[in-house]
Order: sequence, then C-alpha cells, then structure tokens
Amino acid sequence: MSASDEPGYHGNMPVDQAGGRGADGPLPPDAGPVTTVRVRYFGGTRAAAGAAEEDHQASTLAELLDRMGESHGWRLRAALRACSFLVNGTQWRDRHAVLPSSATVDVLPPFAGG
Repeated sequence: MSASDEPGYHGNMPVDQAGGRGADGPLPPDAGPVTTVRVRYFGGTRAAAGAAEEDHQASTLAELLDRMGESHGWRLRAALRACSFLVNGTQWRDRHAVLPSSATVDVLPPFAGG
C-alpha cells in the first residue's frame, strides 16, 4: 500500500518553484529557510510514531506535519489532527509561519484529567 492509498491521506505534495527537493522531499513555493527541527512526541503520538523524538527538516509546521505523516503513515496523521503544538515552549497556531532555526516542536495530543 502506498502512502497515497492510506486512510486520511490527501496527496497534496508541495513542490518548490524550481521543482527542487529538500532533504526530506519537495518544498512549498513560499517556504522559508529549511531548518532541522527536533520533534518530541507525547501520549498516543509517541506510540503512533514509534519514537519519543526525532529530527526532521522543514520550514513551517504544515511542512513538518506532512513530513511526519509521510514518515509514519496514516495512524500518526490521524492522531495529529487532534494535537496542539509547542515550538520552543510556546503554543504555535499558525501552521504556515516559518519555524525558528533549530526549533524543538512538542506534539501534544489531548490529555484527560485535571
């Protein structure tokens, strides 16, 4: 089964203006500088990713989420839909804003309890 056949995959693969590729794949036309981002998974996203943390290259959170989904498949993509994200400890809502250089992104699924 290819990634595009998996449930929840919409196949919107961005390509940069020159048709080039970054280290992990195509770049969107409006991408800022690509940086290595440390991703830390918590709760169910850790199980879906099969890792506590890993590095990816991306310029925006949207690009990072695409790369994470490509790497780990539909289970992680489905889990990411309900998550919130911290970038260097600050809640990050704009998925198209350029990530800071060498950022740490925490992937936080919904938590129960008080």
